[in-house]
Amino acid sequence: MTAKKKDFEESFEKLRACAAGLNDPDVKLDRAIELYKEGAEQYNVCRAILEEAEQLIQLYDKETDELMEMNQPGRSPA
Repeated sequence: MTAKKKDFEESFEKLRACAAGLNDPDVKLDRAIELYKEGAEQYNVCRAILEEAEQLIQLYDKETDELMEMNQPGRSPA
């Protein structure tokens, strides 16, 4: 498992745990504030990892498109 995938999965699980804690009708205000803060931090970690992944996918798509254009029949090399 790559470090990024592990970081994302761990952060996502922590985020889910925070959400579950906030959904508990018996949660005390102080604990709810702690859970909200932790959840916001984990959300930011997940979002950053997903944004990086999206950029990589866009880069790979661009490279793939360029390769496909170069390999089209009848196209002379530049």
